[in-house]
Amino acid sequence: MSKKMVEAEQIHPIIDRTFNFEDLNQALEYSLTGHATGKIIINF
Repeated sequence: MSKKMVEAEQIHPIIDRTFNFEDLNQALEYSLTGHATGKIIINF
């Protein structure tokens, strides 16, 4: 259901930060701070 809602632009995912795979440790540290207000994306 949520996929259909995103496709219909009824809801929008919130992306907080994007990290490269090489910076995975930094992404994890950021996640553990509790300051993320949306999703944390890891690019492969």
